Amino acid sequence: MDLFEAGSQGLGLALAAGMLGGVIAGLASEHRALRGPLLLVVGLAAAYAWGESLSAEDHPAWPGWILGAAAAVFAFVVVADVIGSAVDRAGERGSVASTGAIGAVLVLALGGISLTFLAPVSIAVLLALLWVAAGRRRRVDQKHEGLRSLRR
Repeated sequence: MDLFEAGSQGLGLALAAGMLGGVIAGLASEHRALRGPLLLVVGLAAAYAWGESLSAEDHPAWPGWILGAAAAVFAFVVVADVIGSAVDRAGERGSVASTGAIGAVLVLALGGISLTFLAPVSIAVLLALLWVAAGRRRRVDQKHEGLRSLRR
């Protein structure tokens, strides 16, 4: 396995760890105190996973530690926000368990795909997360635009 494949595998595992932590944090949105310790555990696990993906193929592990933690934190924040919003919107009408189950299945699929020869799929997942994050940021800016115009 070359560096690109090992890096893609590590990215997929780091994103899967971050997304799983984000699903858990989003489902437990009323327990905000758990986010910090959960984020720390997820970041460390992702850093280890990416580092091991690289070192198993005789590449230095330290870039994987840094990039793995960063990718996991990014995925955690985006997914926790998306899942938390979905749970809040569902309220009493929806099932929190079904939201968590869908998120967990997607995370497990990403983790499984990352361990196979389709590891570069993780790059597409990273791009999708970037797109979701940018879209959510743009909507927040639009939401508060009217309030800013009232100030003037």
